[in-house]
Amino acid sequence: MVNDPATSSLSVPNANRIEWLRGGSSPEASVVTFEVSEDGQITWEPLGIGRPIPITNNGWEKINIVLPAGGHVRATARVHSGSYGGSSGLVQAITAFGVPPAPEITVEAPVQTLVSDGDPLQCGTAPSAGVVEISIQIKNTGPAPLTGLESSIDGAGASNFTLVSSPAGPLVRNGISTFIVRFAPMTAGLKTAALHILSNDADEASFDLNLTGEALAPTITTPPPAATIYEDSEATLSVAAMGSQPLAYQWYLGPLGDVSQPLGTNEETFSAGPLLATTTYWVRVSNSYGNADYAATITVNQRIPVFTSALELNGATGELFASQVTATLGPLTFAADALPPWLNLDPATGWLTGTPTGAGTWIIQISAMNDRRTATAPQGEGGNALGYFVGLAPVKDMAATVKILRLLAEKVDV
Repeated sequence: MVNDPATSSLSVPNANRIEWLRGGSSPEASVVTFEVSEDGQITWEPLGIGRPIPITNNGWEKINIVLPAGGHVRATARVHSGSYGGSSGLVQAITAFGVPPAPEITVEAPVQTLVSDGDPLQCGTAPSAGVVEISIQIKNTGPAPLTGLESSIDGAGASNFTLVSSPAGPLVRNGISTFIVRFAPMTAGLKTAALHILSNDADEASFDLNLTGEALAPTITTPPPAATIYEDSEATLSVAAMGSQPLAYQWYLGPLGDVSQPLGTNEETFSAGPLLATTTYWVRVSNSYGNADYAATITVNQRIPVFTSALELNGATGELFASQVTATLGPLTFAADALPPWLNLDPATGWLTGTPTGAGTWIIQISAMNDRRTATAPQGEGGNALGYFVGLAPVKDMAATVKILRLLAEKVDV
């Protein structure tokens, strides 16, 4: 007895049917199951049990299914052999169909930000003496495994970027791998480089991202302004600057560039004084990428009172005369010499009060003193006087004018 050779033909006539024809000496199958794989036979998805094909000998099919555009199908038959079918086993057949499955790379940089091949990847501004790290995620959205994953960085500023970790593969469908790019600039300025992610993706075999990052040396945006104060007063200097953080602030006493007298703490503001003389300060703002300097001068004026009394007053014989001597930079104490007998000066308020007893001219000297200096009004003709009263009318009903001449104050140290 001669048996015909065993034959087997597994095929996919269309997207809704699988056919397995077995003949010759192939053992008869009692049940056949079908499966499909879209990832290069790594995983299999069951399609169910098939049915015998009518008018065939040992043919089986699976119908009313929806197959992908391409992949592999597998048929598994349980067969019986031996005397009276006393033993059983499994027989399989596998075939490819349609368009071969392919991987598809997608990249998120940073994670949760989908990017395309050739896009820029902004690494931002690096902190002073610090780093910026960007997490990049690779995902395979295709049915076939994503393999051959490698990454590299090149370009003009490549030395400022490093790979902390590299992508790992292979990645099955929906598999994910994450790696980190670190930006650690060594000098100030804009840095650029290119990141390449290699894989077996057919149309994106090298997925490229253009890396950019920046390191900023300090720039003073609002310099400390010059100021004018009175002696024994304080002045607050402040500066505003921009640059890679953190910024350090150091104030100095003296001309710009003189670092022999550092002052204050690491603050944007500095309080100077109390000062007795005009003084120059300067500030240096620095980070690991450079310095920015600026100087400011505080001009100190002496606290000499300046008289502000009215120039002309009216009075009459026999009537109360009252006029207040005023000056700047109080609180003040007033004093007077050569007052006429009828005229009084309140030292605390500067009020001159009295009732003229007759006409006449009186030359008086009035001084105003604060806690620092005294201003003495000089006399018009070589004497010392705030001014002079003139033409106080001897007759009660005649108006008279009191003139107080405002003259330059003599500077007298206490």
